[in-house]
Amino acid sequence: SPQHDWLAGVLAREDVRQAPVTLVMAHQTPHGLGANANPVFAHPVQVQDRDAAGRLTGLRYDYPKDADIFVADVEPLLADAGVDLVLMGHSHIWNRLESPAGLRLLESSNVGNGYGCHAEGMAPRGTLPVRPGHDLSNYAATGSPHPGYRAALPSEFAPMTAPDGSPLPCVSSNTLTVFSVLTTGPDGAEVASWVYDTADPGSPARLFDRVALD
Repeated sequence: SPQHDWLAGVLAREDVRQAPVTLVMAHQTPHGLGANANPVFAHPVQVQDRDAAGRLTGLRYDYPKDADIFVADVEPLLADAGVDLVLMGHSHIWNRLESPAGLRLLESSNVGNGYGCHAEGMAPRGTLPVRPGHDLSNYAATGSPHPGYRAALPSEFAPMTAPDGSPLPCVSSNTLTVFSVLTTGPDGAEVASWVYDTADPGSPARLFDRVALD
């Protein structure tokens, strides 16, 4: 597509290849722990429901993961170009994942209006449009419908825990606000994430996660 050709051309530019840090921004990806996540990036396939007499009773659309455009066509471009980080949003959540090829994905868009996350102990599917008859393998209960995507626990401390007290690899809250900061310097680059409790305006922001981009 023209968009694919544009992205390939930008990633091949000399100034991009020589940059100390390469950051790609996407509104959303097929990966993430957010309960507000969308289906995979595939063209919708119409499914017709019919009764025993063959009469049409309903129409629905599925998004097959084996036709995921982001995974098949976009991620290989990013990984081959040595992209350091994919920054995404959409789900009103914080989580950090790594692809099987080592591509880092950071969702840092939690500023209240939390929908929940797919991590164990929290909403299993949230608002994903999963209806009877859909192929459930295309809808991840946690993380990604594609195998091998690893969710990282915060490196410093977990701002949120599951009901059993175990740390969660996500932040989804109407009071906890998260922001992430990219720092570059002669010793390399890192992304640090901070959490602030808006229910306690006098409290300081606290560093809860950091990851080196090398």
